[in-house]
Amino acid sequence: SIEPTEGPNGEYAEVSAGGVLEISMDDENESVNGDGVNPESVTVATEVFEIQNQGTQDISVDLDGTLGDPVVFPDDDLLVALLPDDESLPFELELSSGESQTIAVVAAAFDGIVPSDVEPPAESFTIIAEGVEQ
Repeated sequence: SIEPTEGPNGEYAEVSAGGVLEISMDDENESVNGDGVNPESVTVATEVFEIQNQGTQDISVDLDGTLGDPVVFPDDDLLVALLPDDESLPFELELSSGESQTIAVVAAAFDGIVPSDVEPPAESFTIIAEGVEQ
């Protein structure tokens, strides 16, 4: 399962009626004050959402192949990475049955931080959980 955390940064995440997790740090999110990440800075929000293995076998979790790698938004001034809390890079996120992991959102907002030849991905991503061979 994937759910916003109970902590204050969980307010940045919401699960829609269709079961889609949405992360919003701008003024469209009525649950938080502010209108986006701070310019010319790095913003770190720990424990935004939690992924829990509710199955019976160990799983490997990824985000369209990009969990831990920066995600480029359609703007050359913003890089975002989704990272497991308390993990160092490089890492592989694997969860045993019943185990969970909170995820942090890290946003770097600097003029021209994204090279001009980097193509932005889609505006949505899929969390992929696959069984691990034992």
